[in-house]
Parts: sequence; C-alpha cells; structure tokens
Amino acid sequence: MIPLLYFTIMASFLSGFVELAKALGPFSGVLALLPEVGSFLLLVGILIHLSNQRAMALSPKYVAIGILITVHLILGLILNWYTSGTLVAGTRIYFRYVPLFLLPAIIVFTEKDLRQFLKLIVVLMLVQTPIAIYQRLFVFPDHPTGDVVRGTFNTGSINSIVIITVVIAFGALWLRQRITLTTMALLSSLIMIPMLINETKASIILFAYGMICLALFSSTGAKRFVTLFSTGVVSVVFVVLFAASYDYFYPDRYGGKGLLNFYSERAISNEYKGIDSPVEVREVARIDSLVLAYKKLQDDPFELLFGLGMGNLSHPKRNEALSGQFSEYYGFYNVERTTYTQALWEIGLLGISLMGLLTLLIFFDARAVSRLKGLDGAFGLAWAAIIAFLPLALLYKSLIHAAAPVALLMFFSGYIAAKRVREQPVADDTSGEAGRLSEDRPLQVGNETTISVVEKGIGTLKHD
Repeated sequence: MIPLLYFTIMASFLSGFVELAKALGPFSGVLALLPEVGSFLLLVGILIHLSNQRAMALSPKYVAIGILITVHLILGLILNWYTSGTLVAGTRIYFRYVPLFLLPAIIVFTEKDLRQFLKLIVVLMLVQTPIAIYQRLFVFPDHPTGDVVRGTFNTGSINSIVIITVVIAFGALWLRQRITLTTMALLSSLIMIPMLINETKASIILFAYGMICLALFSSTGAKRFVTLFSTGVVSVVFVVLFAASYDYFYPDRYGGKGLLNFYSERAISNEYKGIDSPVEVREVARIDSLVLAYKKLQDDPFELLFGLGMGNLSHPKRNEALSGQFSEYYGFYNVERTTYTQALWEIGLLGISLMGLLTLLIFFDARAVSRLKGLDGAFGLAWAAIIAFLPLALLYKSLIHAAAPVALLMFFSGYIAAKRVREQPVADDTSGEAGRLSEDRPLQVGNETTISVVEKGIGTLKHD
C-alpha cells in the first residue's frame, strides 16, 4: 500500500493548485477529490489487512481517544439539525485522512521507508519555489498583495506554515547528524524562497517560535543555551531577509513605510479590533473571530460544548449540496479565520479539548521516539518540535480544509504512534523512568496479539 500512500500525499499537494485547476476547466473537481479517493482505497486495504491479520501496532490510548472524538462528533450532529449533505461534508472534513494515521499501525515502515518518504516531501516542497516565483513575476506581476503566491497550496500562509515545519525537520536532522550543515543550509534556502515573497508577515513570529521549539527539545543544560543562541541568529537573519524582500515587492503596502510600519502601528489592530459585530469592518480580526464565536454559542451550553455540528458551517460556494444549516455564518463571522474559530463553531469546547488531548499524546510519543538512535530518533525530535509549533500555527490560520498539511500531520503522527509501540523496550531502556509509559502496549484484536514490540529483521532501528 506504500505506492497508494505516495499517490494520496502527492494528490493532497496538487488538490489546492489553483492554476492547474483552471487549466483542467470542467474537470477541476476531480483534482480536489483525488486525495479522498486515495485515502478511501487505503481504508479498504487496511480493512482487508485486519480481516486477515487482525493485528495493529496501536496503543489503546489512541483507540480510546478516537472513540471519544467520534462519539462527540456524532452527538454534535444529533443535537443540531442536519441533512445528508451536511453529514457528507462533515465526514470529509474530519475523517478523510484517518486511514493515513492507521496505516503505519498495520505496515512496518523501516528507516529506509521513512528516508524515501522524506525525500518525496523534500521534492514536493522544492517544486513550490519555481511555481511561487512564476506566480509572483508572471501570473500576478502587479498584484498588490502576496496572497496569490501560494505554490500548489490554497494560500500563501498555508505554504509558509508547511515550509517552517520542513525547516524544523531539517534542523533536527542536522542536530542529530543525519544531514550535513551544507545540505541543511542549501535545502532550507531553496525551500524558504516562497515564504520570502508571499507577504505572510506572521512568518517572522512563526519561524522564530518554531526555532525556539526545536532548540528547547533538542538538548539540555548548557548545550540548550548554545542551541537557542544559534537558532536565534538564524531567526534574525530570516527576519532581515524577509523584511528586505517584503519592502522590495510591496513598497507601497502600508503608505511606503514597509514592514516596520505594519509591526509598529498595524499589527495589533490586524488581529484584534475589539468589535461586537463584524458588520462594522471588512474582515473580522483573528482574536475577534474567536470572541464572536464564543459570544454566539455561550447562551446554549450544549452548543458551546458540542458546537453546531461537523460540516454544519460548510461554505456554500464549495458545494451547494453540501452546505450546512449555518453556512451563512461562514463569511459573516469569518469562521475560517483560525483553526480554533472554525473548531469552536463546529465541534465546541469539548471537541477542541479532545483534539488537544490527542495532540498531547502524540507529542509525548514523539518525545519518547526522539530518544532512539538513528533516523527515527532524529525524526522523533523533529516531530516533537513541530507538534509544539502547531498550536501557534492553528491560531494563525485555519488548516481544517488544507489537504496537504492535514495529510502529513495524520501520517507522521501515526508513524510516531506506531513506532512508540514497536520500540517500547528500546525507548524505555534509553530514557529511564521519564520515558516509561506502561499503558503503551500493543493492541489486541480478537485472540491475536499485535505485531511484537520489536520484530527481528523487520522494522528494527538501524543504528549508525
């Protein structure tokens, strides 16, 4: 099923490619469905495997949290009026990439497999650079903003978020001596070009925060301060390059004062205006979008806890048949302003809490895997830093409809979860009591035990 995995990931990168969709004309809808087709076929393969092998390397804690989230989403639909179209829309949004999370639990991915998959991601990200340059210089040469410089993603901001996570991974691989400094610097420089020209001003804060997360989890004691200093220098260099690029491409964006004017006079009002109604402004600010959602839902405790139902705020422009009962809220309250805003509307505070718990479990598993040797340990470090970076990224942009970031998040999180189970004794022996999680035992299905914790000859770590 690995070729099908590759197809699904590549399709997720292409599904938001606006220029390609325009070129396809009436067939553009097929492009958006390709990732879901691949994910569905993976689900079929997983079910066939379970019917034959009845084994999964999945900790019971993920089974429990998965059941809780599913029950919560179903209750949210029951408590709110919904149509069959709403049910389809909600399922597509919240369940379409679950097979990617489950796949590593039934297939043993070796370090070689991980290495090949990471190379695929690097290639897909390198492709973004010429596309972004083409969009900026030829497709939209006179466009006043950089939002159109998005590569194959839906928006430039989503592109920037994915770029930062890739740079974090490069940093982790370098710190664990899996790649050379030259390789890291060259690849990072090439991949970061779209982020320098797409006018995503939050990239400065997001990048610095991502580097801090990497430094904090990569070392301890005095070495941590050295790493923090190094990442600080890298962040300063990035800020200088970003500011120079921004002022070159968008000199009149803020009255000719450039990027400095935005952060000195406009940044706070851009995120929070302190409004009670979005009618007064052209666009609801980020913090305001959360405040408005809470004020709208707080009068009904059930709505505040369970939301208005998954898919019940689906944008009517995406597909009229799949639009929800409250689709008019989508634009009026700027539901898609942040991930937290859309999640609060659709799944409520309880849903956000359950998702947060799931994220925390993955973070702890990534920290445990980071104690291993070899490529798996380096990737565990990278994923721990990326998961720590995620909450700020979710506050900046809604990623719920973003195909590629969610697909990567689900697969790599599933990889970490499965690796934590299979390498349990190794992780515990090398990390001491701090890394010991007694509940992480292979899940039993029927009368058979899951794949053994360390299978000889298959899936073992390759120590260099």
